[in-house]
Amino acid sequence: MAVKWTKQQRQVIDLRDCNLLVSAAAGSGKTAVLVERILSRITDKEHPLDLERLIVVTFTKAAAAEMKERLRLALEEKLEEEPDNERVRSQHMALHHARISTIDGFCSYLIKNYFHVCDLDPSCRIADEKELALIRADVAAELLEDHFAEGSKEFFDFVEFFAFGKNDGQLDELILKLYDFADAHPRPEEWLSGCAESYACTTAGEFLQSPVGQMMQNLTEQELQTARQCAAQGLAVTEQPGGPIYYQAFFREELSFIEWLCEDHDWEKRALGIREHVPPRVRANKKAEYDGELVEKAGAYAEEYRSVLKRLRENFCACSLDQELALSEKCAGPARMFAELTKEFAVRYRAKKREKKLRDFSDLEHDALSILVQPDGSPSETARSLQQYYQEIYIDEYQDSNLLQEMILNSISRQTDTEGNLFMVGD
Repeated sequence: MAVKWTKQQRQVIDLRDCNLLVSAAAGSGKTAVLVERILSRITDKEHPLDLERLIVVTFTKAAAAEMKERLRLALEEKLEEEPDNERVRSQHMALHHARISTIDGFCSYLIKNYFHVCDLDPSCRIADEKELALIRADVAAELLEDHFAEGSKEFFDFVEFFAFGKNDGQLDELILKLYDFADAHPRPEEWLSGCAESYACTTAGEFLQSPVGQMMQNLTEQELQTARQCAAQGLAVTEQPGGPIYYQAFFREELSFIEWLCEDHDWEKRALGIREHVPPRVRANKKAEYDGELVEKAGAYAEEYRSVLKRLRENFCACSLDQELALSEKCAGPARMFAELTKEFAVRYRAKKREKKLRDFSDLEHDALSILVQPDGSPSETARSLQQYYQEIYIDEYQDSNLLQEMILNSISRQTDTEGNLFMVGD
């Protein structure tokens, strides 16, 4: 039985020659739409695409296998309807060679076919997770032991700053976490250096323009939008028949306060307003009868609103700008040491893997990036060749992609002012 697509789903399936990001809740049929779009593209009667000239990236091997199976069944169903359709038959035969895999699978394919353009040892193998975990732990422990033995002031300042509760046993875990986070970026060392330098501010203005200050402002803006939504939705509940009208004054006053905060104030004025603001108390009218479910909803919105304000006060607006700047200056030295230790861990870990002729999945992605992107960030000759070969690129579970993976796929996509060939779906 043919699937009945909604108007929006059919629009997504039929739209052509542009980058497209489909965002919808889990279980809403995003992957089914992706499969139907591929099917429609490879069986199009006027401008068909070749399955072998598509890239489909999924999050897991199981998802890739399921997608191939869905395409196989769909093509076989079409063959039953049109047994003499040579186009459908050829695409069914090409399915075995289709480039449908995880991002790591695609990177492995690139490396196997273009190993000659990067410095790789062909005798290396992919290590399993347990083996890598032991190596990582050993390298991190040796790194810290060496620095404790050296005893530099910068290192002990770092220990004093980050060893919470005077427990230095967690320092290796912090380094490993920062390494993993940095390794998901196209240029890990540059990213780490940028993080450290973001604390080197001498004025309040510089702090607000730094990555730390920008992140603080962006997260504050997100929390304000959440607070606005809570107040607006809470007010809407009170205006329903049977709604608790005694909450109306609370939500109206708080909505007005949030609107004021969202105006173009300087940071100090906004932060001071958040620190000093006290939401009014809500007094229930126990004599009146209200819808119990609506009362519960209004109370939940009010509670969530108060929680957002509390997070704003405690996480982003607890200090003045001068205090934030002083704290940033205090963090600068330990942050630089943290970044340097993480860089040193990366060098030692890479050397240990090379010594044991091992690689991990992150190495695959960075190797693939070195094949596709030149040091100045422009696409390599290989990437430009692949841009011409691959007609469309499909990315499932796009929300799970990191910057490194995105840069790999963008380097082989065709991007102009008037067209694109990326199709992405995610939650």
